[in-house]
Amino acid sequence: MNGIALLEKGQGRDLLRRVCLRHKVPMALVEELVKAELEQVGKLRKRGLTDRFTEIIDHASDEVDEPTP
Repeated sequence: MNGIALLEKGQGRDLLRRVCLRHKVPMALVEELVKAELEQVGKLRKRGLTDRFTEIIDHASDEVDEPTP
């Protein structure tokens, strides 16, 4: 994913996976947050980034809260 060592294959990704498991944070959530940040790279003002983070986290929370059939 855009050359971010922690998100690529290998030791970095394994380390991130272990940290996510330890803290019970879905790795997909971390990837989405990083992706949102990367979309803002180069912009002088990161207008809307906080709102985007909130959307991503709320969506992840909704998925966790959904009852399983």
